[in-house]
Amino acid sequence: MFDGIEVNQYDINLGIIDKKSLNKRIWDDCLKPASIAHRDKYCKKINGGEKWAIPICKKIMNYCEYCCATKIPKWETIIFYNCQKTCIQATRNYEK
Repeated sequence: MFDGIEVNQYDINLGIIDKKSLNKRIWDDCLKPASIAHRDKYCKKINGGEKWAIPICKKIMNYCEYCCATKIPKWETIIFYNCQKTCIQATRNYEK
């Protein structure tokens, strides 16, 4: 089981056409315990030497947006939104 979505080719008359050609969008990595230390490490990795950007990136909403953007293209808006929402909930629950 994973947090994500599976997309198969589908024909209205035949149903799922090719079960082996599964196309997955998985954002499990964004749901791992995102403690402040984890977010700090992640943000340092993606921002390099830009120290001013790290505190902005560490905010839960920004962290989840950056993480989800690496997993799902932003033009897949519903899936991208679902990733962000799930990530924010998981991170807030972890911090409680």
